Amino acid sequence: MSEWKTYKLGELGVLARGKSKHRPRDAAFLYGGKYPFIQTGDIKAANHRISKHTQTYSEEGLKQSKLWDKGTICITIAANIADTAILEYPACFPDSVIGFIPNKEVCNVDFMEYQLQFAKRNLQSHSIGSVQDNINLGTFQNFTVDIPDLPTQTQIAQILTSLDDKIELNLQMNQTLEAMAQALFKEWFVDFNFPKSSESGFTELKNEQNNQINTKFCKSLNSENSDSDKLPKGWKMGKVGEILQPKRGRNITKAEAIEGIFPVVAGGLEPSCYHNESNTKEPVITISSSGANAGFVRLYQMPVWSADSCFIDSSIFPFVHYCYVFLKSNQKNIYDSQEGSAQPHIYPRHIMDLNICIGNEDIVQQFEEIVTPLFEKIKYNSLQIQTLTQTRDTLLPKLMSGKISLNQDFQD
Repeated sequence: MSEWKTYKLGELGVLARGKSKHRPRDAAFLYGGKYPFIQTGDIKAANHRISKHTQTYSEEGLKQSKLWDKGTICITIAANIADTAILEYPACFPDSVIGFIPNKEVCNVDFMEYQLQFAKRNLQSHSIGSVQDNINLGTFQNFTVDIPDLPTQTQIAQILTSLDDKIELNLQMNQTLEAMAQALFKEWFVDFNFPKSSESGFTELKNEQNNQINTKFCKSLNSENSDSDKLPKGWKMGKVGEILQPKRGRNITKAEAIEGIFPVVAGGLEPSCYHNESNTKEPVITISSSGANAGFVRLYQMPVWSADSCFIDSSIFPFVHYCYVFLKSNQKNIYDSQEGSAQPHIYPRHIMDLNICIGNEDIVQQFEEIVTPLFEKIKYNSLQIQTLTQTRDTLLPKLMSGKISLNQDFQD
């Protein structure tokens, strides 16, 4: 550590809070334009760099905000404390986020973001607030970090970014594979362009056992496809509840969740912890039941413990991949079904009440056979992501504290 020096964060660059005077529900005219608006959830979901967003500002929105340059480090100071990521493009963000622009003559921006990741737990210990934790700008300005010379920072950043780049590549591949499944779904079940071998017939399967489970299947209908005369012969309008019934999970405390391998899925986008038991089968769809993410649909390629969420697995509906693509196509409708103002909620009945079109399972069986290999590839990529993430998380504290000598430990 002799070559490393201690600085206050405020000495290493410019720190300032984001600007926004309104929330979407209070001033809709500020939103929906061309200017990216980064929220705390976007930062939490990012992998070192922010490459996508879920909201935008209009010209009026920009007037009451500020456009930050590419390369700004975003730091959350409310809700999810001290989550960080680097802007990949100019964007606005609210006052629940701090922007940090490192001095390029002293700091490598990638290194500084990793240094803030390393300091996250320490920063969180400074949070205050009874209802919702928060942390102020002064805390960050006076927060001290140890950094080496600029060439060493660059070397360290290159090691960690090489891992994050591989993680990001796998994430993008997974998004592409899922988009392929979504495109096929739209082609077959929205536009009704079925494969020629399945264009006629639509007869019920003769296997009585299968008929008893789920001889029918469902698809989302856009408003333009809602007329019954536009449906293929033998199909009808109905509700999801006619073919499947999502189950509710069971909440457990962190004390009960003995450390294990099965993700505990609650209201957040990421597992809250891991348990040594599961209460679902593989693969499983989870729909978050409460909180800011109530209604979020996610597919796990392994059994999970479903806590504050409802779920669908092969014991409920045999065509889980099809069901997942169907629900993702209805993601907005599910969000719109939220109940409650202070704490939004989604219940299984909201899923069962979705409008669907019902026919027999011949075509959905073909769809499942085509997309299952895509999701198997997604599973393989996800396992690689897990391994790369573990490697990065093991190296990060050692590199950020100077415990690993680059000259000695990375000669190869």
